[in-house]
Order: sequence, then C-alpha cells, then structure tokens
Amino acid sequence: MSDPAELTPLRISLSVVIPVHNMAAHVRTTLASLATQTSNDFEVIVVDDGSTDSTATVVRQVFAKGEIPRPRLAHTPHRGVSAARNAGAELAAGAYVLFLDGDDRVAPDLVSIVTQTGGDSPDLICWGWDTVDPAGTILRRYFDAHPPHPGRVSGLTALRHRVVDRTIRTWTASVAYRRLFLLNHGLRFVEGSTCGEDMEFAYKALARARQVDLLDRTLSIYVKRPDSASSRRDVRRFDSIEALERSYHDLAGNPDAEIRAIARNFPLNRYIRNYFHTLDSCLRQGGTPDVRGFLAQVEAQYPGLTNRVAESLRGRLRKRLHTPMDQRLFLVSPVLWWHCRNARHIIDRFLPASWRTTSARSLIRTAARLRRDTAW
Repeated sequence: MSDPAELTPLRISLSVVIPVHNMAAHVRTTLASLATQTSNDFEVIVVDDGSTDSTATVVRQVFAKGEIPRPRLAHTPHRGVSAARNAGAELAAGAYVLFLDGDDRVAPDLVSIVTQTGGDSPDLICWGWDTVDPAGTILRRYFDAHPPHPGRVSGLTALRHRVVDRTIRTWTASVAYRRLFLLNHGLRFVEGSTCGEDMEFAYKALARARQVDLLDRTLSIYVKRPDSASSRRDVRRFDSIEALERSYHDLAGNPDAEIRAIARNFPLNRYIRNYFHTLDSCLRQGGTPDVRGFLAQVEAQYPGLTNRVAESLRGRLRKRLHTPMDQRLFLVSPVLWWHCRNARHIIDRFLPASWRTTSARSLIRTAARLRRDTAW
C-alpha cells in the first residue's frame, strides 16, 4: 500500500528533472511531450547547466504558455549532466523522480501510469523505450529486442535480469525512482563522469531496491542524433568503463551473497563487452583510424584500463568461457582485432539482417552457410 507520507493530496506524484546545456534546438520538443500529459500530477524542473545559447529563453517561452504544471527553471554553473541531475533532484518534491535529457520524449500517459503504479510504493518503476532518428523514424523498438517485462519483482531479480540474463535494459528516461528511496540510500549521480553515469546509478539502485515494477509498456523515446556524444570519437566515452568498475566494487561489497555473485559478471562480461563496443564505435567515427594512437589516448586518460580489460579477457580464457576470436586477437595485437572487426562490418552490409554476424564464430558459421547454399 502507499505510504501516506509520500502520497497525500498535498504532494505530487512525479518530479521530472531535465538537465540542459546548449539544448535550445531540442528542448522545446521534450517539453511539448510533457505539455500533452493526460494527468497534471507532476512538476517539471529544468536545470540550465551553464548554457551559452538561448536554451533558458526557449524554456521560459514554453513555460509561459501555461501548459506544463508546476514549471521551474534553475540555473547552475556548467558542471556537467550528473551535477545538474543532482541539483534537480534536490529541488524535487514528487513521490517519484524521473530524469530526462533535453531531447528525450515521453508518452502522453506516462505521468498517469507512474501515478497509478506508485500507489504501492515500489522503489523503481521501469518501462520500455523506442529509439528514433531526428525525423521520428523508428530505428529500434524495445520489445522487438526484449521479452515482455515480468511485472513486479524484487530488486535482486531485476538486477539479475539486467546484468546476467540481459532480458531487460534500463536507460535514464525509462526509470522513475521513489524519491525517499534515493534519499534514504544517499544515491546520487557521480559528478564529473560524462558517460555511463546513468547505468551506474541504476545498478546501485537495483542492488538496494526492495521492489521493482517492470511495466510491459513503452513510455519513452530516445532520439539518436548524429551530433550526440555517443556518435563522436571522444576518448571520454571510456568513462563508461570506469562507471562499470565503480558499479562492480559497489555490488561486490554488498552484504547479500547473491548480489556479490552477480557482481562477478562485471569483470568477466560487462567490462569486456562495453570496452570493445566503445572502442569499435569510436574508431568508426571520423575517417581512417589510428588504432594504436587512439589506444595511447585511452591509456593517457585512463591509466591501466586497457590492461585491466586484457586481464579480464585472460580470466575468461582461464575459465574456458566462450571468447570471440576477435577479442582473442586483441591480446595478440589491437590492430589484428580491428581488421577482424572491420571485416565483420563489411560483410554485414551485404547480408540479410538475420544472417548478420555478432561474433567471429558467427562469421565462420555464416561463411559455411553461404558456401553450402551457394555451392562455392
């Protein structure tokens, strides 16, 4: 049942916190999706993180229309998205807090559904999201790639689904957190981290949650922009690996033995998967890559990171866990790893979606299938 101290007629159900930095071209659309909510039981807190464009002016113009209930605009010096989220959370008065970025969108019934679900005070409320391009064309539907959400589960079960089974995913704008839960556990975004801080926040929250509601609904939209941080060759994207390392140490120190067991998945799986995804993505931006030169930049910014990932790879090999051939090649030469990855991407361009490679082993299987089906 609901906690009277959290859900009273004088309190609001949801605080939507939106950090913005130079988002004048995008924030209007985000606010428009909040202006059309079927329930007005929420507040919107926009935190202007030291913008140098007309972001604040655009926000004031939208707020002046009176279509968004309880609007607030806060100003902070430019300290990054994590600091801005923390500042917004400190101002929040809702029973739940949802963090959006300045170009996200939400479904019209999001507030209504969070209000209804929050009546039983789960610590987290999670849902699916779709990915679109700036024109609104759907690039990926969440539930095309994931099974239906199971409903109400423990935090431990949700964490296992997220980390081990990978049957659910969480994203900044797909989770509403019970505000008193965050306060009681002192959960804040790690300031200074530019990538992966939302993932770390969610892992820590799931590890502490008593109850999590996994809704079988799509309530948020992620807009994949070509100028976003995830589309640049920026060495700071490896902040995500450090966020995983902090998550690992947090979970490994948990008094619950089952959570500590889940933590062991990080060095053997998540570090490696995230590292190679980030490295591959960075090297594909901005022309022909200098693999060794870029790795030297990574080493300068994150001393010892690549060696720690290599040791995690060796740990997989010692445990005789399946390790893709391209990752094995990385231990011999990063340049060989890159050539193998690049070959996969080139071949994928000419294959039907169902045949596209996901590992060096599947590349061999695909070649065998082509050989069999075409008799060459």
